[in-house]
Amino acid sequence: MGAACSRLFEEGPSSVPRGWPVLSVLGFMQGSEKMSRLPLTIEQPAYFGRLSTEETTHWWSHGMWDFAEALLAPWIRRGESLRVVDVGCGTGLNSRRLASLSGVGMVVGLDRSPIALSFATRQASPGKTVPWMKGDALKLPFPDRCFDLVVSFDVIQHLEPADRVNFLRELVRVTREGGRLLLRSNGRGARIAEGTALVAFRIHELRDLLVDSGWCVERATHGNFTGSLLQEIRGRFLPGRHVAHPGGAGLCLKTPPPMVNSVMRWIAWWEARLVGSLQINLPFGHSTFVLARREAS
Repeated sequence: MGAACSRLFEEGPSSVPRGWPVLSVLGFMQGSEKMSRLPLTIEQPAYFGRLSTEETTHWWSHGMWDFAEALLAPWIRRGESLRVVDVGCGTGLNSRRLASLSGVGMVVGLDRSPIALSFATRQASPGKTVPWMKGDALKLPFPDRCFDLVVSFDVIQHLEPADRVNFLRELVRVTREGGRLLLRSNGRGARIAEGTALVAFRIHELRDLLVDSGWCVERATHGNFTGSLLQEIRGRFLPGRHVAHPGGAGLCLKTPPPMVNSVMRWIAWWEARLVGSLQINLPFGHSTFVLARREAS
C-alpha cells in the first residue's frame, strides 16, 4: 500500500467541527411532528439530524445493509484485515457496520459535510477505530491504490452529470488492483412523477457509467423489489398519488409503526438472501447496487 497510505491510518481522525451547527440541527429535530414529515434535501442542516434519528430503527436502513453485506460476503474473508473507505459516509452508521465485519481491518469515513461528521463522531465504533475525514469525493485526499474496498452509498445521484464519471474514476484511483467497489444509488421506477427533482438510475445506466470509468462490473441488482412493485401497482390505480421513489425529491424518512416496520424488515432480509445466497439479480426496485472490480492497469 505504500508509506503514504500507512501514515494515513496511523494519524487517526481529522478534527471535526462541533458546536452551533449541531445544536441548530438538534433544535430543529425537537420541533413539530408536522415538520418531521416534510422532505429535506442534503443541503439543509436538518437533513443529517433526521437521518441519524431514523436510520437506526427504520427497516429500509437495515434492509439495505443486508443487501450490502450479502453482496460483499463472498469476497470478504476472515482475517484479511481489508482497508476500507466509505465515501459519503454521512452520519457514519454504515462505516461502523463495515468496521464490525470480521474480514475488515480498518474503515475510514469521509464526507464533505462537517454536520454529518459531527453526528458520526458521537457514536462509538464496534471494536475498531473509524477515522472520520472531511473531504471532496471528486478529489479524494488519499494516495493511489490505498484501499482494498471502496463503498459509496447514495452519493452519485447528488452529483452533476458531468462529474459522475470523474467521481467513479477517482474511486478507481484509490483502489488497489483486484480491489472492489460497492456502489448504491436510487433505482428508477416505471415512471418519474412529474415535477420531481429526483435523480434515479436504470440498472444498465449505472453499469455503463462504471464500465466507462474503468471498473469491471461483477454484480448489478436492484434492492427493495417488493416495496417498489407495490408502489408501482398503487400508482396504476391511484395515478394522482403515484411517486416513483419513496424519497421523492428529498429525505422524508420516518420509521413506520412497529408491525409494519418488522414486516418490511423481514421482506428486505429475504430479498437480500435471494441476492446473496441464490445469486439472483432483482430486476426492479427503489435502489440499485453494483459490485465492481478494479483490474490491473
